[in-house]
Amino acid sequence: MRMDGYIRVSRVMGREGDSYMSPSIQRDDIEKYAATHGIEIDRIETDEDVSGGKAVDDRKLGKLIERIEKGQTDGVLVNHTDRFGRDALDAALAIRRITKAGGRMIATTQGLDTSRAESKMVLQFYLMMAEAYLDRSRDHWDATKRRNLEERGLHVCGSPPFGYRRRDEVEPTHDAEGRVVRDAKLVIDPDEAEAVRLVFELRARGETFANIKRRLEDKLGEEVAPNRPVRIVSNRVYLGEATAVVKAKDHPDREARERITRKGAHDAIVSPELFAAAQHMKDPRVANDGTLAAQTILSGMVYCASCGERMHVKGRGPKGKRKAFYSCSRKQSAKCESPANADVKMVDDYVLWMLSQDEGGAAEAAGSAEQEYLEAREALTAAQAELDHWMKNKTASVAVRRQMIEEADAAVTAAQAALWKLDDPGVGDGPVVKIDGKLWAAQSWGEDRDADRRTIQRYVGSVTVARGNRWQPLDQRITVKWADGRDPVIA
Repeated sequence: MRMDGYIRVSRVMGREGDSYMSPSIQRDDIEKYAATHGIEIDRIETDEDVSGGKAVDDRKLGKLIERIEKGQTDGVLVNHTDRFGRDALDAALAIRRITKAGGRMIATTQGLDTSRAESKMVLQFYLMMAEAYLDRSRDHWDATKRRNLEERGLHVCGSPPFGYRRRDEVEPTHDAEGRVVRDAKLVIDPDEAEAVRLVFELRARGETFANIKRRLEDKLGEEVAPNRPVRIVSNRVYLGEATAVVKAKDHPDREARERITRKGAHDAIVSPELFAAAQHMKDPRVANDGTLAAQTILSGMVYCASCGERMHVKGRGPKGKRKAFYSCSRKQSAKCESPANADVKMVDDYVLWMLSQDEGGAAEAAGSAEQEYLEAREALTAAQAELDHWMKNKTASVAVRRQMIEEADAAVTAAQAALWKLDDPGVGDGPVVKIDGKLWAAQSWGEDRDADRRTIQRYVGSVTVARGNRWQPLDQRITVKWADGRDPVIA
């Protein structure tokens, strides 16, 4: 018999949770039980810092049950029923899934096995006890948070917000036995508080969050998360307010939550006026009027040489005179080691020049594919017209008409199959012209930017831009691949 093992440990804000049992203890019990009963353990999954009230499918346990349902294992071993779950209904449904699939759930320390009829009633009792214990623990924790905030003015959080420290970290006091007395009251960290005020002042003066992030990094001498300035500006803790989300009082819904606040719980870093001014500012945004898109024909085909991500089209300059440039999409997230920027006109003109000078036959190859596709499409149109003609013909005899319809229908099917095998080179549904006996899509250049973009995509596969300066030769910064994968050949 092959079974999986499941281990779960509950922790709340780093403290030991209810019925805390270390993973090693649970693992030992599971392995000893399996060895004693001749069970082969296939794998053991561990969830740490995960509540037993969390849905089974949102834990690693859900994957183990799926393995039982697929017939990959015969069941799951847990140390105790409360490790399996603390929501009686959710756990019962999970056990039903296991037994319905022909599997077993075994709680080793209690000797409970779902394959035995006498274990079912006892198991339900243990699950209800586990859920009741979880409910009591949650109620106790909510009451503790409410009391700490309302009576002691403690801001409930896993770690102090940027700009603050716990009092017992900076001003420790000791009991009679020399141990540090726990005191989670927030006190100001002077260096971080100065950075916090800088963020609020810059935002109040209208700076964008992107610029504030760069100024904050210069101030701290280290990289910060992209959303750090946004989180600082929106956090009322810097007004001296302590907050917590707890169970709502006297609410008919037991799951209802409410946010409680206490003002003046600790020293404020910013004034109410500065906080309000920072909230009032909005990032200046230029309306998307299409002026940037109209300047490029290679959008969607230009990539950053450093990170390989597609570059975005952005603009610089005053409204109405903005000039488009390609910019690495990962630049703002600081995930690109050497993000590239390049003027749109410079890149587009260079690629068009290369296309006109290429001697490798990429344009001819793309043209051949275009002609083959157009010829197949014309053949289908002609076959369909022939079929329509005989469908409407009333002068021919019934026998002749039937034969011609069958032949025309077969021709349409053959033409459809031939066209299906060819990739659409992006010629669209526009008019077709014949030059020197060859079919070409009649698409004028420069009149419609979207049409120009579709035309250029028939020949250009990708354009890669490396970071550089305006004096660097373009062939050292820009790499072009044609649509057929070949490199340009320039005399």
